[in-house]
Amino acid sequence: MTNLSPIARADLLVGSGPAGASPALARRALLGGGLGLAATALVGTPRAAAAAPVVGRIRDTYEAAGGEAVLGAPLAHEVRRRIGRQTTYGQRFAGGTVWWGSGVGKVDRPAQRVRLDTARNFRPALGVRDLWRTDDLDGCSALEKRVVIDLGIETMIAMNSGGDPSIPGVERHQYRISNAGSHLEFYRGYVSRSASRASVRRVLRRVARSDAPVLVHCAGGKDRTGWVCDLMQSVAGVAREVRDLDYLATRSYSGRPVELEWLDAARDELARRYGTVEAYLREGCDLSATDLRRLRARLS
Repeated sequence: MTNLSPIARADLLVGSGPAGASPALARRALLGGGLGLAATALVGTPRAAAAAPVVGRIRDTYEAAGGEAVLGAPLAHEVRRRIGRQTTYGQRFAGGTVWWGSGVGKVDRPAQRVRLDTARNFRPALGVRDLWRTDDLDGCSALEKRVVIDLGIETMIAMNSGGDPSIPGVERHQYRISNAGSHLEFYRGYVSRSASRASVRRVLRRVARSDAPVLVHCAGGKDRTGWVCDLMQSVAGVAREVRDLDYLATRSYSGRPVELEWLDAARDELARRYGTVEAYLREGCDLSATDLRRLRARLS
């Protein structure tokens, strides 16, 4: 498996999904997160393909991405949305969504999720449903805000200091987790520091009670975000090797350093103090059995 890409390896590790489903379909079902394709009301109401022309910059981006051979026929008319002082454009296709705005085009497909220039670590968390992770969105463009909206994200949770940009229709919450000390010190602190455990409780409870996709982040989208995503993936029963792949994917997405030694320091501290993830969440973070059942159902 060492010669396979992270996504291809995740296909094998998660399994083939429903009987007869292809690995790609299984990945969409289990690893895809909140699909832009689900945001029908946000990007446009489907109409007959013949009544939905592809024009202007959307057409240029659509054709550059492979056109109908890759994205299929249009399912809806182009929808314009004003965000701040800029106009953005979006259109749904059978195989994905195309946007234009802020001088650039963006494409989202199940096999290749949309990337943000401002937040290079923006991506769906592997193995769970409707959970996105990212680094800071500070300075994000109107088009990037439009992408977040059209992906159906309604809640954004920050675990670092500083403020988040205002995105129409997206609630902002901040539950700070300390990164004081060396990497090994603050990863262990995610388990040993009571204030960090309290923030973990608030993050997971907020996700458990959400009905729409949630975006979690910290400054780099790798340490605090990596820890809470690892916890939620554990609750959802995601295999450890898939969780490791998701954690290490920061290297290829943003180029920032991450080491499994750091994440394992937190895991080892958890095992030493509490024994199991459930005990850590119940006894250390004060989540109830109902909270965990709700979280597991929300992510699965």
